[in-house]
Amino acid sequence: MFIIREIRITGITRLKVNIKTGDIENVRNECARTYKVNKSKVKFVYDEKDDI
Repeated sequence: MFIIREIRITGITRLKVNIKTGDIENVRNECARTYKVNKSKVKFVYDEKDDI
């Protein structure tokens, strides 16, 4: 499980968020599609947490 703290779209924006997800690539795809950029421009600041 990942807890995303910040989404950075290189050259466009930086968003403070608090998103819990098990599939970080799905979130990356959605961000890239929303901002119409390549997936490589989408970066995250996140914590990894064991799903107990």
